[in-house]
Amino acid sequence: MKTIVMTLMALFMASSMVAQQRIKEKDVLGTWKFKLDLKEAIDEESEDMGFFEGMIAKAVSGMAQDIVNEMDITFNFKRDHVVLLTINNIEEDKEEIEELTWQINDRGYVVIDDIDNDNVQVNNDGYWIVQGDKLIAYDDDGSEETKVWMERAR
Repeated sequence: MKTIVMTLMALFMASSMVAQQRIKEKDVLGTWKFKLDLKEAIDEESEDMGFFEGMIAKAVSGMAQDIVNEMDITFNFKRDHVVLLTINNIEEDKEEIEELTWQINDRGYVVIDDIDNDNVQVNNDGYWIVQGDKLIAYDDDGSEETKVWMERAR
């Protein structure tokens, strides 16, 4: 009986230590490709709309996803809490780079600061968590943003 209790305690301690692993700067540094499944997000939201509204939303979602697909968006996390947001419009062969700041908050989550200027507006109401080779977006309330994520660039 003692061995079962000791084994369970060891498993519990090991799992709590894994759950408490904090994101380190080295886990985030580098280039990440921004991914957005806009069509799926719009389709999901349109389920709560009326027939006419839903029909318009679904018609527009395909065009909107095509525009997103023409953009290559990357976040290059650097030391000293600098992140370079690069938006490359593939069709127009145009690239814009904006410098943002980022940090790892006291809960161990990656937070990218807001920016609002003439070129770009980025509002980050949540945080990001590293899961393998992905940065997963979460709202402030802790719900996962399943249609938005970043993948480590190769």
